[in-house]
Amino acid sequence: MPGQCHPKFRNFVWRAAASSPRSRAEFVKVVQSCNEVTLCKTQNIILAVDCHCSLGLVATSSKDRLVRIWHVETGACVGLGEGHVDAVGAIAWGQRSGGVCASGSNDQSIKIWNTSKLAERAKRGVLGSGKGEVAEVAVVRGWKAHDKDINSIALSPNEAMVVSGSQDRTVKLWQVETGALTMTCKGHKRGVWCVKFSPVDKVVASASADASVKLRGIADGACLKTFQGHEGSVLKVVFVSSGMQLLTSGSDGLLKLWTIKTCECVDSFDHHEDKVWALAAAPGDDSIVATGGGDGLVNLWSDTTGQLEDEARVDSEERLALEQELSNALRAKDVRKAALLALRLQHPARLLLVIKDVLMGIDAEAVLKDVAAALDLQQLAQSLEYLRDWNTTGRNGAAAQALLQAILLTWPAHQLEKVPEMKTLVDALLPYTQRHLQRLEDSLQRSYMLDFTLHAMQSSLGGDDGDSGDLEGHADSEHLIADMLPWSIDAPSSRSTAPVHDAGAEAEVKEEQEASAASEQDSDDEEEEVEIERSRQTSGHKRQRSNSSLAPTPAPASSFTSKKVLHAKGTTWVVQVPQTETKGKGSLKDVRHKKRLSL
Repeated sequence: MPGQCHPKFRNFVWRAAASSPRSRAEFVKVVQSCNEVTLCKTQNIILAVDCHCSLGLVATSSKDRLVRIWHVETGACVGLGEGHVDAVGAIAWGQRSGGVCASGSNDQSIKIWNTSKLAERAKRGVLGSGKGEVAEVAVVRGWKAHDKDINSIALSPNEAMVVSGSQDRTVKLWQVETGALTMTCKGHKRGVWCVKFSPVDKVVASASADASVKLRGIADGACLKTFQGHEGSVLKVVFVSSGMQLLTSGSDGLLKLWTIKTCECVDSFDHHEDKVWALAAAPGDDSIVATGGGDGLVNLWSDTTGQLEDEARVDSEERLALEQELSNALRAKDVRKAALLALRLQHPARLLLVIKDVLMGIDAEAVLKDVAAALDLQQLAQSLEYLRDWNTTGRNGAAAQALLQAILLTWPAHQLEKVPEMKTLVDALLPYTQRHLQRLEDSLQRSYMLDFTLHAMQSSLGGDDGDSGDLEGHADSEHLIADMLPWSIDAPSSRSTAPVHDAGAEAEVKEEQEASAASEQDSDDEEEEVEIERSRQTSGHKRQRSNSSLAPTPAPASSFTSKKVLHAKGTTWVVQVPQTETKGKGSLKDVRHKKRLSL
């Protein structure tokens, strides 16, 4: 049962493959056959497997302290290596020539095996032709490497160095020719489960039970990068994407992809129900990866980066074409097509603009009903989700309510029940809809005050003669007019509703005019006295003003007011008109309003 993944990688994407190239399929079959044959003959568990694809050979190590070489085509055991005194838990085959094989055991030793004869016979095609022919694989050299069990071992691409990882929490590099220790790398807090050489750089990756992966330089053993993200032990690590990324598997059942440059986990895959003990990339082609877990599943993964890029490019071209169609529909005022295209492109803002434009035109209800009738069930659910969001703001509430009304009038109730999570949508729409209704009712009540104000003003200023209705609201209108004027209005305590040509009113107006004229004359006299006093002060201090930066101090300003009597129909008004002060050549000028106020 192949696993599946979600295409969320930026640089490198893996997906379970239903089929694989012939050589990869044979490789999987050989491993399965190898397990069956070994378990049947030796009654022991195979702990490690490595292969040489070009030679068609597979090397295994098991608990019976033996190293075996298997032929792919015949499934026969063609080589046997003896020398370890405990279970052999790690094995690695050199990919350059196929003549070197390294193994690590629980006896804390490393052994180098000479497989050159088997490699030559495999190249000539004579290997595995004889029945029961098993060649003995000789040990070139061996040495004690660690203080505890050796969990992993790997050969460098040039087969000159070997790296080992142990339960003693160290990573060690050795010379293949001499077995000399090059360096010891420390830093892991728990045992090291896996070590790998980079195919392109002089670095080594190590995975540990402390849930971390470290990248170290071969030259000095310094820790260059640390990758953390697994929730349990990291059991396996391989280089992929031409050495630019790492793929790790852990006891948490996850497969994680890392970018080496940024130490970023690109994505995680959860397709095993137990610990992922096995992880291998096809030699020479890291676009094929296999994983095996404690759940008994073997998943094959393939690189689909190019396919996803092609799909993204096609999708981008389709979206550009749809965007152009949407622009053309908006320009042509094709509301139905524009709304459907906005839903297809998942552009709620464009759909909102379309609805608002419809509401500004004529016959908006019929147009929106036509749009609602053209929706399918999926588009209906999408529209209701957009309405739910629009309805939360008063600015877009009118458009949301208009489209909602069209949907409710067009779609029957039994069809609306089929919309996914319809109850949740209704619960979200209802409170904001009630709030919009309350706000409209309040606005309607406030609009009555405008009608009353206009009626009162018309009754006071522009009503017909002899209209008794105007006289009833006359007193209230006077107060409204007083608040609207930019100056204060003092109405007489006892006003007569008689016409203006009444004799008593004319006498009162005449007295007010005479009082105003006397007040203006007094103001002129006071103004002349102020000007004379200023001219004397100016001549007395003429020498002291030689410095042009000193300016004369103006005399205290006085404000003067005069009363104007205004006549409206049926009412006599006395208006207090303020006199404005201005400065010019050291004198105060009384700016009088000569224009008559017309009401």
